[in-house]
Amino acid sequence: MYSTLIVPLDGSPFAEEAIETAAFLAQRGGATLLFLRVYEGASSSVYRSPPWNEFFRCEEEGYLETLAARVQARCAGSVDWALLDGHPVTAICARAAACDAPLIVMSTHGRTGIRRAWLGSIAHGILRHTLAPVLMLRPQGVTSATDPVVNQPPFESIIVALDGSAFAEQVLPHAMNVAESSNARLALLRVVEPAQPRDHTTQQARAYLEEVAGRESSTHSSLDVHIETGASPGSAILEYAHALARPLIAMASHGRGLSRLFLGSVADEVVRGAPSAVLMVRPRA
Repeated sequence: MYSTLIVPLDGSPFAEEAIETAAFLAQRGGATLLFLRVYEGASSSVYRSPPWNEFFRCEEEGYLETLAARVQARCAGSVDWALLDGHPVTAICARAAACDAPLIVMSTHGRTGIRRAWLGSIAHGILRHTLAPVLMLRPQGVTSATDPVVNQPPFESIIVALDGSAFAEQVLPHAMNVAESSNARLALLRVVEPAQPRDHTTQQARAYLEEVAGRESSTHSSLDVHIETGASPGSAILEYAHALARPLIAMASHGRGLSRLFLGSVADEVVRGAPSAVLMVRPRA
């Protein structure tokens, strides 16, 4: 399904942790692994001269080239890299748009450290502006990014959060593709508000999920359906995910109302609180 898996990097070990998952999925899917770094120039005016500019560019190119060579030595398939210019969000989104069937795989923290979410800047901007699906990973601080264990499936369970809309269902092909590559179980999840007397909401939600599961069973046979009850959909999704080993939460960035960014409410809460990973897909009208 994906031809290019893009890993944005900033030179930090936290950002590099996304390489292991990206390398695994690229190898299983026969896709190209592409490392991107955006050159923003020297932070101090003292070093903003052509000689220093050339020095820093060569340094960042050397970093990408060395990293790609190390990963290529352990992975089948193609590993490439590119140093881009411009604003990171604009440059990364433009490169993704120029690729055929891209998937962006990135960490939620960067060089600012594990205490500050990169989501607040670069990752947040990419989620809002790219049309490519984005797989966001929470760094664990235990993986050697330059020696990825590409034979270890990154996920055991994939939770597909649905709200009953055709927009939300557009995440399904992406979730099933990752599930197939990872040999992971798929769980269709819908959150309903606490039922009132004679309220058929739960039954209707289960019937809907079973209909979706039946429709997709020819593509992926290992499909479960789950109903969670809660006033807060985001909290209910996270609670369900935290009970599973190596979960991936897959969801669309828009729900029932296309004019309202799901990212501004439920998806934002899920991305910030997910135990390991979130796959976000922007649905097409």
